[in-house]
Amino acid sequence: MPSSFTSKIVRHRIRVFLTLLLLPTAAFAKDFSNDFAVVLIDQASEERFGSYPFDRSIIAQAVERSATAGAKGVVLKFIFDQPRSPSGDAALAKALSRLPVALQARIDDTEKAPNPLPERFSLADRAVKSGVVGSSGWIPIGQFSGPAADVGFVDFASSPIPLIETYQNRPVKSLVLCAVELALGTKAVIRSSQAILFDKSEIRVDALNRISVQVAPDRSISTLPFNDLFDGKLDPATLRNKVVIIGYDGTNTPRIGGVGIHRLFVQYLRAFYEAI
Repeated sequence: MPSSFTSKIVRHRIRVFLTLLLLPTAAFAKDFSNDFAVVLIDQASEERFGSYPFDRSIIAQAVERSATAGAKGVVLKFIFDQPRSPSGDAALAKALSRLPVALQARIDDTEKAPNPLPERFSLADRAVKSGVVGSSGWIPIGQFSGPAADVGFVDFASSPIPLIETYQNRPVKSLVLCAVELALGTKAVIRSSQAILFDKSEIRVDALNRISVQVAPDRSISTLPFNDLFDGKLDPATLRNKVVIIGYDGTNTPRIGGVGIHRLFVQYLRAFYEAI
């Protein structure tokens, strides 16, 4: 083969290699399983601890174990809008300070006495629009919202997913958006041009800051046993540098199309995350 032709091939390969290096990270599909670990309370958990809801000291232990394993953060798929046992609540409040934790809230205008939502969980730009609006809801008690890293709302059961909601005339993030921010280690920038920016990744949304995603029914969710997390039996590598989602998929979980609502949340989160 002529040396000049060989040189052209080498130069071409070098250009291709450099081009790949210089592409923004958004050009490469994200792998949900690399950045998230899903832990679900199941029937075995309830056989051990009794019917959910558990004493919050049990959830606190799971959060503590996640922190010890080196998790990047935790998403708790539970509503903590009422106080329970003082010791359990104190244990959970302490655990929330170990690492960044996002708590769940939802809008319910029939709630007569909602807990205050701290101002820091609202977006600064009051002009941001959403399709989910309410004046009351299930808000974490102050003992938990104080040490929490974030509070996100979950008012959807199908696509499109609201990334922004409006609570008491204040734009607030959805729990999906909070989880993605934890995983990426960056805050989303909400643009008026129907786009949300994550560092170098721009996600197109509709005029109400919603995104449409397709959930593949044949893609199952890989989960870890809650009991193993509680006991510290999980290999730390399965949690290290990941966002741990802790939810419920026990005997009394509501289901949509045969899928537990917390599994469904994870499916939509995964679809969104892998589209970024």
